Amino acid sequence: MFQALSLRTHGGHAALWAVVIAALTASVVGETTTVDITVPDSVTVRGQDAYICTTVELPNKPYKLVGVEALAKQEVVHHILLFGCDVPYSKPKPGEQSAWECVGKPACGDPSETILYGWGRNADRLDLPPGVGFSVGRGSAVKWIVAQVHYLDPKPAADKSGVRLKLQDTPVPFSGGLLSYASWFSIPPGKPHFLVQDPCCYRGFQPLTTFAVRVHTHALGQRVSMTRAPASGSGHGEIIAAGDPQKPQGFYPVTPNVLWPGERLNVVCDFDSTGNTVIVGAGPSHEHEMCNMYLMVYSAIPHIEMCSGGNSVVDETTPGNLPRAAALLPDPYPLWKPPEPTDATDKGMFGNVASVALGPDGTLWALHRGGRVWGPGAFDANERITDQEPIAVDVVVQMHPDTGKVLRKWGAGHFWMPHMITIDRNNSVWVADVGRHQVLKFTASGQLLMTVGRKLQPGHDKLTLCKPTQAAFMNDGSFLVSDGYCNSRVMRFNPDGSYHSQYELPKGSSFIGVAHSLVLDECDGEVLLADREGMMVHKWDLNTRQLIETISLAQYGKVWALVKGPYGRTLALTWQPGSWAVLLDVSQPVFHWRLPNSSSLWPHDLALGPAALPLTGAGDRLLAVYVAPLCKECGAIQKYVLFPQDFGAPRKDLPAPVVAPAARKPVLAHIHVGGQGAAAAAAAAHVQQQHHQEVPEGEQDEIKDMDEKTEREDEQAEEEVQKEEEQED
Repeated sequence: MFQALSLRTHGGHAALWAVVIAALTASVVGETTTVDITVPDSVTVRGQDAYICTTVELPNKPYKLVGVEALAKQEVVHHILLFGCDVPYSKPKPGEQSAWECVGKPACGDPSETILYGWGRNADRLDLPPGVGFSVGRGSAVKWIVAQVHYLDPKPAADKSGVRLKLQDTPVPFSGGLLSYASWFSIPPGKPHFLVQDPCCYRGFQPLTTFAVRVHTHALGQRVSMTRAPASGSGHGEIIAAGDPQKPQGFYPVTPNVLWPGERLNVVCDFDSTGNTVIVGAGPSHEHEMCNMYLMVYSAIPHIEMCSGGNSVVDETTPGNLPRAAALLPDPYPLWKPPEPTDATDKGMFGNVASVALGPDGTLWALHRGGRVWGPGAFDANERITDQEPIAVDVVVQMHPDTGKVLRKWGAGHFWMPHMITIDRNNSVWVADVGRHQVLKFTASGQLLMTVGRKLQPGHDKLTLCKPTQAAFMNDGSFLVSDGYCNSRVMRFNPDGSYHSQYELPKGSSFIGVAHSLVLDECDGEVLLADREGMMVHKWDLNTRQLIETISLAQYGKVWALVKGPYGRTLALTWQPGSWAVLLDVSQPVFHWRLPNSSSLWPHDLALGPAALPLTGAGDRLLAVYVAPLCKECGAIQKYVLFPQDFGAPRKDLPAPVVAPAARKPVLAHIHVGGQGAAAAAAAAHVQQQHHQEVPEGEQDEIKDMDEKTEREDEQAEEEVQKEEEQED
C-alpha cells in the first residue's frame, strides 16, 4: 500500500446539473486547495533512467489548476511531466496512491492522455496569469493528474519528488491550453547545426493567445523555436516563441501573440553534434535526444493538442472537444434576453433574425431583416428585388453573448434583403445581401469598406453575383463567396476584391440546389459548401478547385448552415419542417446532437461560442450554440448549451457580466514565474485592423452618410466603457 494523498481542503460537493438554476443563486465562499503528488518513499529505483508515474484522486468537484510547484532537485530528477487523464493507467483504491514504472507504458488508461505541465533543471514554480486556469476534477476532461518523474540515477531512499498543485474553485474567464510538440529523428555526428522540424496546423475554431513556453532537449540541443508561416505562403515567417534548452526548463513568459485557425506553426530544434562520433536517436534516456516544445495558450473554450511528426493527436475526450454523450438544452442562464423581432428601434422594428456570428472579441452579432419578408413576389422573373427602397432600420446588431443586451446597432439604408453575416479576424463585418446582389464589408462601427458585385444587378460573370449567401475568409485576406440562389458556384476573390477563381461541380454532374453556406479549412486546404436543397455538402480542394467529395446528409434534412468547430471539425445545421433540427459533424455524422422542440423553428444559421461562465463554474467551459430562427413567429435568437452527460453544476453565484461595448483592453496583467512579474507578458495581444478602401464609384455617398452617425455611436460606446470601468473601480 502506498502513501495516501496529501490534501488540505474544506467544503462540500458540486450540485447536480439538474438543479443548475438553484446553483446559480447559491452563495458559497470559495476555497483554495493544494494537492501534493509525489513518488511514495516505498518505491525503489535501482537502475538509471527510470520513469515512475504516480497519481492521486482529485477532489470530486470542479477546480481550476492555477499554479504548479516542483518538489524536486535537478541532481536527482531529470524532468517531471504532468498528464491529465479521465482514468489513470493504474487507478488507486480510495484514499490510496498508485505508482508504476512507465517506460513504454502510458500515463492514462485511455487515449485521453493530455500533457498539462513540464519541469526540469531546477526551474521556478509557475503561477498562471490572473483569469486563466486549467479545469480539473469533476465537470472536466481531467479527473486525474499523473506525475511522470524521470530519475537519472537510483532513487535516494528518502526521496519524495513530485509536484504541488494549486487549485481554486473560483471560475476564471479563460481556459488554459497547451500546444505540445514532439518528434522522432536521428542526429548524424559532426554537425554544428542539425535541424529537426515538426510542423503542424492550428485546427481550432477560436483564436488562441500565447503566454508562456517551455522547451526541452538533452545535451545536444542549442535552441528550440516556433515559427508562424506567412499567410502568403512565401517568406521567412514570424518567430512566436523560442528558448534555450540548457537553461532551467520551466515555463517562461512570451510576448502574447494571437494564433488564428488555419495558421501553420513549425517547431525547429537546433542540435550540435560536433563532439559525437555516432548517430544519436530520439528516445527516453539521457543517451538519446528529445525535441520538445510546450506552448501555453488561453482561450474561452480549452484547446490542448499534441503535434507529433507533423500529425495532430486529439481524442474525443480531449478538453474542449465535443462530447458524444451530451445533450443540447435551452440555455438556462436567467439573464439571457436577446432583442425580440418586434422590439422597436429608432425607425421601426428589428424584424426576423436571418444570421448570427461570433466575433474574435467574443461579442455576438445578429443580422435582422427589419420587417422585410422574402415571400412570393419579392423578386421578379429576372431575380431583381421588387422593393425599390433599402431597409430603413438598423439591422446589424452587436450584443453581449451572455445576456443578449444590445451594444451597438447600425445598417439602416444599406440593405435590401440581408442573408448572412460573418466576422473576420480583424473584426470586420461582412454581410451577404441577396436583394442587393452584393457582399459588403464594414468596420465594426458600420463604416462601409468594400463591396463585391454590382448593386441591384444580378449576373453570372466574374464581376457580378446573383443572390449571394455568405462570405468566408483566408488568413492572407482573400475571401470566398457562396453564390448563391441563382448561381451554382463559389467565387474566390483577392484581398482587394478582385476576382481570383471559382469552384463548380464537374460538368455532367447534378447542379447545386442552393449554395447556402460555406466554410474554409486552410489546414486541410478545403472549401465546404452547404447545398441546402440538395441536402448535401460539397468539398473542393482549395488550390486545385477539384471536387474532392460530396457528402449526403439527406437523412437529417436540408443543410442550412456550416460552421467550424473544435479541433478541425466542420459542423452542419440540418432541419426539415416537422422534425427537430440537428447539429452534426459533417465528416462523422454519427456525432450529432438534436435541438429540442425545434420542429417549427426554421433555423437559418448558427454560431458557436462559450456558454455563460456561471453555468460552468470551475469546470470545463461549456459550448453554446446560437441559432437564428427565420420566421415571423419564431421569435428572438435561440441559444442552446451542450451539457455533457456527467456535468455537475457550479456551487457559487457570480455577478452579472459587464454589458459594456467590447473593448480590446488587456486582460492578463502579468505572468508570475518564481513569484516575479514578467513585463514581456504585460499586454494582451492587439489585432491590427486592416481597412480596405476599394469602394466603387457612386457609393461614396453611402459612406459619407454613415460617417457622422458611426462617429457619434463610437463616442457614445467609449463613454459607456469608461462609465462601466469607473463603476468597476
